[in-house]
Amino acid sequence: LDSVLNQAYGMSMQGQQETTGICNELLPSAVEAAWRLGKWSVLDKLVNEPSGETSFDADARYQLEFGRTLRNLHSGSTADVGTSLTAARDSIMSSLSCAARVSYAQSYPCLVQLHALR
Repeated sequence: LDSVLNQAYGMSMQGQQETTGICNELLPSAVEAAWRLGKWSVLDKLVNEPSGETSFDADARYQLEFGRTLRNLHSGSTADVGTSLTAARDSIMSSLSCAARVSYAQSYPCLVQLHALR
């Protein structure tokens, strides 16, 4: 997982003299790697950096909000935990409604994500 963070930062800096952070395509993976490794200072920087989150798909928004939730739990800001959980649930529900129409097998990953938030 350390290599995921290193690659995300390295690929973001490719061709740029200075960078403010990780590019949007790699941000969800970097957030997940940071919380799995317990690198809370890195996670804090990643979830607080400005990005075009509206352009993310539902899974990427879930990864970011789940990272924010864990960061808020670790830092002890209980008021922000509820906000992060609600945003994570909302991102899952948008894809669950479409997947549930197709089959249970396609909706199962969304159900697992909702269970993780419970």
